[in-house]
Amino acid sequence: MKREMNKNRLAALALAMVLGATLLFGAVPAFAETPEPGSPDAPVGSLWQTPEPEALTPAQMATAETAAEADEGEAGLPTLYAAAEPGYIYTQLSAGQQAVYTAFAAAAQKVMEAIPSPVRIADATTYRLALGDVKLAVNAYLFDHPEVFWTGGDFTYGVENGVITMVGMTGSATKYASESAWVAEKAAFEAAAAALVEKAAVNGLEPQYAALKLHDVLCGAVTYDYASLGTKDYLPHTAYNAFIKGKAVCDGYSKGYLYLLRLCGIQASLVTSDALNHGWNIVKLGDDWYETDATWDDGGDQLKHTHYDKTTTQMNALHNGGARNTTGIDALLPLAEGTGYTYAYLQANMPTPAPTPTPAPTPTPAPAPTPTPEVGVPGFVTRLYDVCLGRTPDAAGKADWISRLQTGKATGAEAAYGFVFSKEFKGKNYCNEDYVKQLYRAFMGREYDAPGLADWVGKLEGGKTREEVFNGFSQSSEFQKISARYGITVGSPIAVPPYGTVPTGPCTVDGKPDGVTGFVTRLYSVVLGRTPDTAGLKNWTNQLWAHTASGAEVARGFVFSNEFKAKGYSDSAYVDYLYQAFMNRPADKAGKADWVSRLAGGASRETVFYGFVGSDEFTKICNSYGIVRGG
Repeated sequence: MKREMNKNRLAALALAMVLGATLLFGAVPAFAETPEPGSPDAPVGSLWQTPEPEALTPAQMATAETAAEADEGEAGLPTLYAAAEPGYIYTQLSAGQQAVYTAFAAAAQKVMEAIPSPVRIADATTYRLALGDVKLAVNAYLFDHPEVFWTGGDFTYGVENGVITMVGMTGSATKYASESAWVAEKAAFEAAAAALVEKAAVNGLEPQYAALKLHDVLCGAVTYDYASLGTKDYLPHTAYNAFIKGKAVCDGYSKGYLYLLRLCGIQASLVTSDALNHGWNIVKLGDDWYETDATWDDGGDQLKHTHYDKTTTQMNALHNGGARNTTGIDALLPLAEGTGYTYAYLQANMPTPAPTPTPAPTPTPAPAPTPTPEVGVPGFVTRLYDVCLGRTPDAAGKADWISRLQTGKATGAEAAYGFVFSKEFKGKNYCNEDYVKQLYRAFMGREYDAPGLADWVGKLEGGKTREEVFNGFSQSSEFQKISARYGITVGSPIAVPPYGTVPTGPCTVDGKPDGVTGFVTRLYSVVLGRTPDTAGLKNWTNQLWAHTASGAEVARGFVFSNEFKAKGYSDSAYVDYLYQAFMNRPADKAGKADWVSRLAGGASRETVFYGFVGSDEFTKICNSYGIVRGG
């Protein structure tokens, strides 16, 4: 038998009821176990409840780093803490909550510290987050990333001058004695997940059929962990226990299913019910969302599908009124309303796999000789051509760079600068995101991690130039190590020019318009209420690219153009337009009244214009497009 049924279940329920009467929610993880109504064969509720976090001590706060510093500080470690892109819940968070999510993702790297040091939340003083926002964001990260199983399920935070400015793991996180131990455990997790996907035989199946096969394989591989009920052990609530130990409680099942779905490119998340103390999945198939409860479908020796691909309404009824939550993270998730992919439909239409033909034996060709990789200065130059320009070196260019490096006319950083800011590289017009991805490959020898990417792109959109970000990568410990392998000295940061380099056309990767074109197009829309004409767009973008006009000067050209003045707007309407153009929002009542009063009192429209142009809001708009605001 896979599981002793009623006898063990009744004993577990009795234990859960005793513990539920003695444990307080918030001070420690809440393990109040509730028998799930109307389902005597289903496991009892066992959802992990994040305990109320403790504030950091001043000594702990003194060790805080920024997310970028934390990323660089762990340069030798693979970025296993967030190998996937931010999940669905991240996209539903506010900007401040996303900043917490990113900070906690960086903090989750600190797996070899006895007391993990915290990470600062970007722009915390701007967001002034409540503790509830921080808790929601940390839980969102853990829900989005079932592959991060070592955090202990709680967090800590730091307060400075009444503002929550940092977040981190607590001492309950798993400690690893070495980098290799961490890597090995994560590799075992990924190998176990890959084995389940392979067993499900989902290759070539459409998502709706693949999701069913993954559900069935997971239920067959995992047993409900009754022994963990009433303990303070977080691991039974993780996908790690589900995959490695074959035992988990409800959120371990749900996180395991989520991870398998993600491996197959299927969007999903977790939903919860405080009434049931229980969690399950919501899965997007086609254009619709469905709810699936793998824990309740795991009927021991008998696999069930009574809780598979249901609407929210149907699942609430199946849970006998123990409805899904409508606040917190669950409020950010859609309702499941799909009805097309029922279990009956999927069973009736499941494709029959074609027999695999036996391939004819083919002679094994002799292996081609492996070229000897270049070393020293020539190898360093060849690598720059490869990772920066995506091509083999031309003979003249390669010889020139080798000569510069060997004679000391260029350092490693200067050579890299020559490639990244070459006409050939700039001609690719990478958007901020793709520019940063290229820097990861060139200077860190790896693909980007999602929190690090978000942090660097945020710096660019916050006003940092591409040259400043280049310096951050060129001075990283990872590039130091890469350069040292070739006998290259990195040298000092490059001198940052007064104006940063910006794309001069659509991104060659995804076709996104460049920032300058986007900035000018926006002015045409919000000031003149139309799309750009070709000649006008060319004129304004060329001035910004050549730095003969600042963002403020271009904006002035629109607001005081004959076309805008001909509209004959009243003072009240004029102020409304300035709010929209320079603060990207409607006017607030008090602010508008003040500006209109100034105009009525004799202030010129130009004076009021410069009041708006000098605002922090317009500065942020300019920064987001890579534009120098000016005055």
